[in-house]
Amino acid sequence: MWDLMLFSGTGIDGAVDEQKRRFATAGSYGSRELGLGFGDEARWVDEGSTTTCALAVRDANLLVTVKLSVQRHPGPSCRQDARNLARTALAATRR
Repeated sequence: MWDLMLFSGTGIDGAVDEQKRRFATAGSYGSRELGLGFGDEARWVDEGSTTTCALAVRDANLLVTVKLSVQRHPGPSCRQDARNLARTALAATRR
């Protein structure tokens, strides 16, 4: 699942600031994912879940969240697949 959010805000700078604020204060975001090589920041979502793995990646004013079932993506492949799908989603929406 991809969730794309765009904020128009008060121009691009206002939109980026608003998205940063929302990303920083979201209660369900867990540990940071460092070194992705894409996006401005990323966090794992609902890390305590035993049924899904989800990664939220912010790139300027765009937020992409990839949520996968661990039944279809077992073990460590769930996180790697989430990373790959997030990279693809951001690449497809490049401005």
